[in-house]
Amino acid sequence: MFTSKLAKFCYGISVAEGWHPQDLANQGAVGSASYRNHNPGNLRVSEYEVGNTGEFAVFENDIMGFAALVRQIELIATGKVPAYGDNCTIEKAMQIYTADRDPSPEFDNYLTILEQYSGAKRSDLISTIM
Repeated sequence: MFTSKLAKFCYGISVAEGWHPQDLANQGAVGSASYRNHNPGNLRVSEYEVGNTGEFAVFENDIMGFAALVRQIELIATGKVPAYGDNCTIEKAMQIYTADRDPSPEFDNYLTILEQYSGAKRSDLISTIM
């Protein structure tokens, strides 16, 4: 079920994943890779993709990319992705989602961004964003 909490959480993921129209690291190149791929969540694969870079899914437009992100997080939050298990916290879910198994300053920043945009805490169960 699409909720404002879910939308805010997914938007936080897009910010944490670096989805933006100008790639500041490449001195003004047209958008980050996730932006050019219309993939705000940097999803690796999706049933909605129209292509794949070999590493990340490519979507027809930003709306489809965001819809795919929302769907993936919805599946995770409702316990329909077995790898995440029951009673999974946001922190644990994002460790799996980002494949960032070891604590790092980058991962801590990722979680901080999610907390800022969603209002959820990293220790909350992922199911609470629904």
